[in-house]
Amino acid sequence: MSTFSGTLIKVDETQFVSAKFKKREFVVGTNDKYPQYVTFVAVQEKCEMLDFAKPGDQIQVGYKLTGRKWESPAGQIKYFNTVEATQVHVTKSNSILDEQDMTDDEIMNDLFSEPTATPKKSNKIESSYDLAWDNLK
Repeated sequence: MSTFSGTLIKVDETQFVSAKFKKREFVVGTNDKYPQYVTFVAVQEKCEMLDFAKPGDQIQVGYKLTGRKWESPAGQIKYFNTVEATQVHVTKSNSILDEQDMTDDEIMNDLFSEPTATPKKSNKIESSYDLAWDNLK
């Protein structure tokens, strides 16, 4: 498998070509002096890989080249190539989390660590959060 790195330029909506086939195209540009722009296509379940990527993110795409031959009814032959994405990894997000310079481990610890302080229990329910907290005890 080959890889390509660059800035995510554009992500199209998923296209439902038929009842059994869907695809989603996206464009990645290099950060070179003379930028290159490559259109990739994700197919079937791979379309969801792009749900968390946003234009401006730095990404790395694993891809494979596919090609096919087509012959018209008149006998004219054409060849088509597709750059099919097999993996997408966001290497630097354009979101507020990166502006805080948090590592992946720090983000995961924030999301899944135990609370540092126990909420005070009161007899009065002030919000749905308090109600949910009381139900957990």
